[in-house]
Amino acid sequence: MQSIALPCNNFAEGHDAVIPRAASALPSIRQLGMEDLNSSQSCCFCDDEVHAWVFSYSELFNIPTLQDSLSALEWERAALFASKKFADKYSYARGALRAVLSQYSSVTPENITFEYAASGKPFIKSNPLYFNLSHSGDLVFIVVSETHELGVDVEFYRPIPEALSIAENWFSDMETTWIKSSPCNDEAFLRCWVIREAFVKAVGCGLKLPLDSFGILLPDFFSTEKEMNGIRSPLITKHAQCDDVQILELTLQNNYLAAIAALRV
Repeated sequence: MQSIALPCNNFAEGHDAVIPRAASALPSIRQLGMEDLNSSQSCCFCDDEVHAWVFSYSELFNIPTLQDSLSALEWERAALFASKKFADKYSYARGALRAVLSQYSSVTPENITFEYAASGKPFIKSNPLYFNLSHSGDLVFIVVSETHELGVDVEFYRPIPEALSIAENWFSDMETTWIKSSPCNDEAFLRCWVIREAFVKAVGCGLKLPLDSFGILLPDFFSTEKEMNGIRSPLITKHAQCDDVQILELTLQNNYLAAIAALRV
């Protein structure tokens, strides 16, 4: 099982969770994985927990029955992928999502019925669970909460040749300046990218929300405590819901960057 590692200077690691140091209002994270999925015990939340399920595809590919739970619509979508490799990644990730969600109810994975918002984000009608899924490289990352609408994004660290061009066209001036001045442009870009992706997924806008319609602030943008003005975790700016969303920035082991956006409901 992959594990959540120390994210940045802004987080402290606690037992089974990664907790922002200076933001007590942020939900805590409880990490779960294959051992928990195979457990006969159902899952429950403590207070404002967000459950973060982390799997590798190498783990999931050893459980072919995960694909048995997919709906006809999911199989139709899998068939749209150009290669079997990506079709399998989609179908196993969806099977894992169904298996995870079944841990919170008596409904079996194949009997979970997804409905879809206008943005394409799935939800379960008459069910208090909020969830989101992201995958990159060999990693599948699923987050679940009963108190927060969620968005998540994970990216495998890699060179991004177009990073500066994307930032200059779509990111705020502060983000672009910081990315350009960072020792590693690609890592800086990906940190901004996963936060942005998590945010648009949390607010349910998807691709309908232009990337230049909001900005982000990181503590790293500032060189002194005075300039930081109390900023200890990522913030969203220039958006109607910027005060309602909380951002948890994570680094996963083996060169994966991730962010969770949590919007209290």
